[in-house]
Amino acid sequence: MTAEEAEYERKNASRTPTQVCANNSAINDILVSMMNGAFSDGDNEIFMLLVDSLMDRHDPYLLILDLESYIDCQTRINDAFLNKEKWE
Repeated sequence: MTAEEAEYERKNASRTPTQVCANNSAINDILVSMMNGAFSDGDNEIFMLLVDSLMDRHDPYLLILDLESYIDCQTRINDAFLNKEKWE
């Protein structure tokens, strides 16, 4: 998000982290994997504080809301890296 978009979200909250997860299966899958222990040898408690803070509708950093644009940007970077003909 741009600074202006983030400020708008802080004041107006057009979407909540729960809504983002409901509409974006990739983000939802990441959080579910964290809760199910996929990244912690099956320990499904170790990331619960993190998940809870990410899902907090009052997260001052808007991490889940901004994750969508981050993933989109990273996908474009990956695609550009793989297209070596356009490097020049």
